[in-house]
Amino acid sequence: MKYFKSILIILILGILEASFIKYQDRGPAEKAGEQLDKAVQDVSKKADDLLKK
Repeated sequence: MKYFKSILIILILGILEASFIKYQDRGPAEKAGEQLDKAVQDVSKKADDLLKK
């Protein structure tokens, strides 16, 4: 039973680590999406600033 628990814990940790590494890599679409989000936020902030004046 102790052996089974050890193997199970190792497998779970391995799966978690693999999924974490997978989501660390950002592809070109994700980078472009982040740039687009930043641009929209900048435009929104400037529009708010103009409307407050």
